[in-house]
Amino acid sequence: MKILGLDISYSRTGMAVVDTATISILSYADCSASEKTVYDLSTSLKLAEDLSLKIKEFIDSNDVDCICVEYPVLATRSGAYLGLIQQALYPKWPNCPVYMVPSQAINSFTKNKGKTKTFLVEWVKERFKIRLNHDIASAVILAMLCQAYLNGEYKNTVNLLKK
Repeated sequence: MKILGLDISYSRTGMAVVDTATISILSYADCSASEKTVYDLSTSLKLAEDLSLKIKEFIDSNDVDCICVEYPVLATRSGAYLGLIQQALYPKWPNCPVYMVPSQAINSFTKNKGKTKTFLVEWVKERFKIRLNHDIASAVILAMLCQAYLNGEYKNTVNLLKK
């Protein structure tokens, strides 16, 4: 099964496709918003649309069976703006299952008690023998978390997006 993990952010979105049959990373990339000022609604709406198009381009260039996305904590200042990216992506999702997990899922799955980005990079490096930036590493972890969920090995919160 080919699973796309997406760790979405304006500063740097991590994207990775993992083949769970061979436990290998098939493709990965990151992309960023063209501007750094996101805490303005009109700017954020435009940047969210721009990012969604970049993400859609990556999705279209990879044949995936399902997608696993970290959703933002909407009660935070940045979460409300990150939700705009999810909204912009909604009509662009391909015809495959899209699973949504809360932000704490990555640390829960990897047993990252210190909640450090370095731990996540090292977790991926140990398993895949490649050093990636923390955003792409998080995307790889999301794909592996999704596989564990589908295998019944991960029992925490995972929501199937209704289209």
